[in-house]
Amino acid sequence: MEPNLRFGIWERQSFVQRFLHWTELLDPTNLLISIERIEKSRQLLFTNEDAARHNLNDQRIKEAWKRSLSTVHPDSSRLIPAFFRPAAFLPLTAPMLFLSMMPGKGMMSTLVPQVSFYAYTTAFTIINGNSSYRHHGAERVVLGTGAFSSSAFLGLFPYFVQTKYPLINPLIKRALPIIFFDASQLSKDEH
Repeated sequence: MEPNLRFGIWERQSFVQRFLHWTELLDPTNLLISIERIEKSRQLLFTNEDAARHNLNDQRIKEAWKRSLSTVHPDSSRLIPAFFRPAAFLPLTAPMLFLSMMPGKGMMSTLVPQVSFYAYTTAFTIINGNSSYRHHGAERVVLGTGAFSSSAFLGLFPYFVQTKYPLINPLIKRALPIIFFDASQLSKDEH
């Protein structure tokens, strides 16, 4: 059985302890761990299974758990590419999300941040998702494409509505989500 999967079963932790543990796993330095160090850590966990379970105060065991949990998928036991590890999610999506919330000056300045954000989050979800259900290659591509295209369309829909039908009434602007307000400011600036 995969050690990463058993870790949650062995460790009965409170919410605060689990939260602090996950902040350690989301450390951006976990992106720089070499494959050799990951494999050595996994070998340590496999060979010393009882020690790994009971001796979490040992620094070597603690580091081995940290490396294993932050870089290896618990269902499939495969290495997660560095670009899609949990520690990479916030540093990569925060700038894309910020740029997608900024009012665009044209179609491309609105389209590129939205599309890149939704493409990355879709790929991240597919790679880190539940792999106990076996997908065929074509099925995974169709599901990923559908999720990406629908979320990108829904993210860009307010912009398309605003370019076609600019909002003038201030009461309607206050009732609508902020993305409509930003797009209405853009349409005022263009005129």
